Amino acid sequence: MKVRPLAVGAMVAAGLLAPLRQDDSAAPRSPVAAARLVEDVSGPADLSWGKLRAWRRAGDGWLVLWQPSHGAWVLRALVKDDPHPVLWRLQAAPWLPGVRLSEPLARELVGAREVIDARRIERLARRDWDLSGQRLAGGLVLGRDLPEPPPKRPDPWPAMLAGALLAGALCLVLLPGNLTQRWTVALTGALVGLVAVIPSVVAVGYPAFRVGVRPWVAQLAIFAAGSLVSTALAAFAARFGALRGRPRALELGVAAGLGLVAGRLAPAEPLISVAGLTARAVVWLAVTVALGYLAAVAAIGLRELLHPLRRARLPLLASLLAGAVATAGSWLGPVAAMLVAAAGPRNRACWTATTLVGFWIVGSTLVSCAWVEPLRDAGLLLLGGAGGLVTLAAIEQ
Repeated sequence: MKVRPLAVGAMVAAGLLAPLRQDDSAAPRSPVAAARLVEDVSGPADLSWGKLRAWRRAGDGWLVLWQPSHGAWVLRALVKDDPHPVLWRLQAAPWLPGVRLSEPLARELVGAREVIDARRIERLARRDWDLSGQRLAGGLVLGRDLPEPPPKRPDPWPAMLAGALLAGALCLVLLPGNLTQRWTVALTGALVGLVAVIPSVVAVGYPAFRVGVRPWVAQLAIFAAGSLVSTALAAFAARFGALRGRPRALELGVAAGLGLVAGRLAPAEPLISVAGLTARAVVWLAVTVALGYLAAVAAIGLRELLHPLRRARLPLLASLLAGAVATAGSWLGPVAAMLVAAAGPRNRACWTATTLVGFWIVGSTLVSCAWVEPLRDAGLLLLGGAGGLVTLAAIEQ
C-alpha cells in the first residue's frame, strides 16, 4: 500500500479544512463590480470621471479611483460589502481656475441676500468670491470624508527577514556548496512575465495616483519601479544562485499544509487587490518564485546563525513560528516560509519555501475573495499543486 501519497494528500487536506477562528470578511464582489455600482447609483453628475484607474481593499470595502487623462481631478469612492450607501469624494487640482464654489453656494455661506453682480468683482483665475463686503477664499471638496489607512505600527518581522537574507547571501558566498542556476532561470522567467503584464497591474498602485498629476505619470512610475525591482531580484539570484537539491514529498506536504493555514489565518491585503486583476495568475507565479527564493536564502542565513544552538534550534524555530502566527499579520507567509525552510536541510530550502509561499497565496485568496474568477483560479492551482505533490510522493515510494 502506498502510504506516502496518502500522507501528503492528508497534509494538504488538513491545511485546507482545519477549523480556524477567522472573521467572515471575504469580499463579495470584485473591485470592477464595485466601481460599476458607483457609476450606476452615485457620484457627481455632469462631470467626466475619466477611467477607472486603481483600487485597494480597505477593511470591509473597496476604495476605487477614477481620473481623467488630464489629471485635473480625482474621484474616489468607498463601496462597502454590506448595503450601506456608497461614499464618494471629488478632489480637484489647486491650479485649476474653476476650482471654487458656485455663486449660489458662496452666497449662502456668507449670508449675502442682496443682488450683486459678481461678474464685475470676481477675480478671474482665482478661487475666491467678494460678496456683501466679505471675501470667501478657497474651494470645497465635494462628497464625504473617506477613511484613511491606519498608521502602521513598527513590525520586527521585515527587519528579521532582511537580516537573515543578508546572512544567507554571505553564506552562499563563504560556504557555497553545490550551486545551481536553475532557480535563477525560473525566477528570471517569472519576473519577465510580470514586467510584461505591468500595464494591467498598475490598478493595484492606488497610492500612486494623485490629483493634479496626469495618470500616465503614475503608471510610468509604477512600471519603472516594477522593472527596477525585477532587475535587481534577477541580478541577486544570478550572483548568489541556489543550492542544488532534490525535493522530498513529505517536506513539501508539510510546507503546503502550513502555507494553507497561514493564508487562511492572516490573508494578505495586497493579495486581495491582486485578485481583482485579469493577470492575477502571472502575478501569483512571480510572487511565489520571488518570495520563495528570498525566503530560502534568508532560511539559509538563519540556519547558520542558529547553528551554535544545535538541539535548541528546532524548539526556537517553533517558538518563532508561534509568535509569527500571533503577530506577523500580512508577513506571515514569507516569515513562515523562512522558518520552516530553516528547519530542514540547506539544499532543499528553495523547494520548501516556494511551496509554502504558493499555498499561502492560494489559502489567502480562498478565504478573502467570494467572487468566481479568483476562486476558480485558486482552486485550479490548489488541485494542480496537490496533484503534483501526490505524484512526487508516489514516484519516491
